[in-house]
Amino acid sequence: MSTYPFAAGLIDKLKKDHRIHLPSITVLTDCAIHSYRIHETTDMYFVGLNLLKH
Repeated sequence: MSTYPFAAGLIDKLKKDHRIHLPSITVLTDCAIHSYRIHETTDMYFVGLNLLKH
């Protein structure tokens, strides 16, 4: 589980390189979604606002 974009990006890289095989969860704490927080291999996101779900 990650709340920090750098950590989520590192997990994404490790999963793409097949170095880890674990689910990854990112908690979005900002009131806006930034592209650097969205990763291809993230399995689940938690958001604080319903507006960010879509």
